[in-house]
Amino acid sequence: MVTEISKLKINPFHSSVYKINDIDDLAESIQELGLLQPIIVNSSLSIISGVRRYYALKKLGYTEVDVEIKHLNVAEEIAIISFNKQRVKTQRERLMEAKYLKQLWRRKKGRKSEAEKLQTNSNMGPADTRKDVCKAVGLSAGNFSKLEYIDEVNPDLVDLIDQDNLSINQAHKIAVKLKESKNVEDKSIYLPETISNDYYKIYNKSSDDLSEIPDESVQMIFTSPPYWKLRNYSGSNDELGAEKTPEEYIKRLVDHLKDCYRVLKPEGSFYLNLADTYLDKCLQSIPNRIQIELMKHGWILRNSIIWHKRNSLGFNSKDALKPSYELIFHLVKSKKYVFNEIQMPFKGEVKPGIGWINRKRSDNTSSDYGRVCLTGLKDGKQLEDFWDKDVIHTAVANQAAVKRYGGTEHAAPFPEEICIAPILMTTNSGDTVLDVFSGSGTVGAVALMLGRKFIGYDLDPKHNSVQVGRFNDSIISLDAAIEKYNQTQLSKAA
Repeated sequence: MVTEISKLKINPFHSSVYKINDIDDLAESIQELGLLQPIIVNSSLSIISGVRRYYALKKLGYTEVDVEIKHLNVAEEIAIISFNKQRVKTQRERLMEAKYLKQLWRRKKGRKSEAEKLQTNSNMGPADTRKDVCKAVGLSAGNFSKLEYIDEVNPDLVDLIDQDNLSINQAHKIAVKLKESKNVEDKSIYLPETISNDYYKIYNKSSDDLSEIPDESVQMIFTSPPYWKLRNYSGSNDELGAEKTPEEYIKRLVDHLKDCYRVLKPEGSFYLNLADTYLDKCLQSIPNRIQIELMKHGWILRNSIIWHKRNSLGFNSKDALKPSYELIFHLVKSKKYVFNEIQMPFKGEVKPGIGWINRKRSDNTSSDYGRVCLTGLKDGKQLEDFWDKDVIHTAVANQAAVKRYGGTEHAAPFPEEICIAPILMTTNSGDTVLDVFSGSGTVGAVALMLGRKFIGYDLDPKHNSVQVGRFNDSIISLDAAIEKYNQTQLSKAA
């Protein structure tokens, strides 16, 4: 049957559930081959299937169109879902379909008349159970539950799934942590936005402006900014790492870090931890592109450290190797900078960690004033630029430290061990260490434990209570270690 295209109507349900895209390509196909399938409509000429064809025909200037009328004995929305079963859909579209059917199922409590059953040419059958709802829209029950939860906590995460930036499981883990952070008692509401004492300072503000810090007053910067399209911390589309393109992210991060050059001492060091991201199956080389841009701004690259991660994120690709490392760039402002050589253990030695012993080197000198050093290193070999489990441990243990102080898991903590060697190598006791994305406070906790001062910046005040708890414990541990050392020295003298 041929009818005037102007008489056709579109159900608002269709527009709210399905994305209209690739109209230009479809219009070209129709112009070349003609309309291969009629548009499916009901008796009132409301489109059941063929909305994209409708828009393509209008774009081509058609005034009439071939339609097939279906006399329905079900709700129009159910018919739309039924006739769109073979459509290639996003997870958002499947979720919207399932939500509608679930709502209908609950309203009827599993008891529908024949006229209310979901019918298709493939005998889809009635959606009288959750299992049937999932089957009707092509979702597993587990993924439906996860998508519902993700959409409830942060709808933007569903869009990141459809953009292939996150898997359903990765987005669900992020959503769980976001939800958890809202439910945990937030001790930070009792803390000021700026926390300052003789040992550390915490600022709840963006670190693109470090005006609180005097010029050339920081000895070392160690930071790990949000990676591009790998995690969503706040749920905002405007946060660092949520940019539409790698180029936008690179420019924004390099601009963000400009003030770091001003506050760092001429003999200071800057350690920048970054990971790469895929886009359209192509690895973007984001860390190296950022490093090159920083060199254009005057930074000198001393090392590209490979951090081999034992517990890396899940990887869904079946035609590429699973990424297992991140990069840590060691950058300096001048060719003369503080560098205290430390050694790494030979194979089979004790794993390194923070120790409170008076370690004597072969030249009879003590490590770090004889109070704080690395255990398990003894007289090993020169530290290399490949850091694996012999140098650092997994980040999993670090989550326990965050929980201990009444906080929620930070979306991307790194292990304490990753900071120990850089702090000991490029600072001395009493120096100031800065982290411009301090998060749960790992860098600060280690710096304070090693007798340094610390400044941290983080936008999320929820991390305040975690940082304060960890920092205070680090100070107590250092004081206790110094007291124990002094007592030992007095005993020896006696």
